[in-house]
Amino acid sequence: MLSFIELIGAATCKENGVGQAMKLLIEMMSKGCKPNVVTYNVVVKWICNEGRLDEAIRFLNKFPSYGCHPDVISQLSSREACALVKALNVLDMMPKHSCTPNSRSYNPLIEGFCNKKSVVRAIEYLEIMISWGCYPDVVTYSIFKGCPPVLIT
Repeated sequence: MLSFIELIGAATCKENGVGQAMKLLIEMMSKGCKPNVVTYNVVVKWICNEGRLDEAIRFLNKFPSYGCHPDVISQLSSREACALVKALNVLDMMPKHSCTPNSRSYNPLIEGFCNKKSVVRAIEYLEIMISWGCYPDVVTYSIFKGCPPVLIT
């Protein structure tokens, strides 16, 4: 039988990531091993860490259908994911309402992605920010200073 530790190992493996963890989760269930809320929370965390926030929220909403109910940790993960999704939606709507986003608009979003270790997404929004003629400020640079190291060209 697959253990919780094996699931964590698969999720943290750079080569396999969440996809492998999901396969293990399905295999666990097919062999009669019922995952608990802790197992599901690990999967949600790693989905969020890959920047797949909508998918994380959908997965959280399916907890009851798996016979499992979200706990405090699940709720915190979902709030963080929802906050980023809402920030993305607000940012997308701003130009439609003649409101030009500035660094204060982008910084929380960039910080959210950095906190989720989704630095590539953070850099994407930095590039979008610059393409709108909005340049990074001291806060933006300090956010990236706290991100995991990446090569920025």
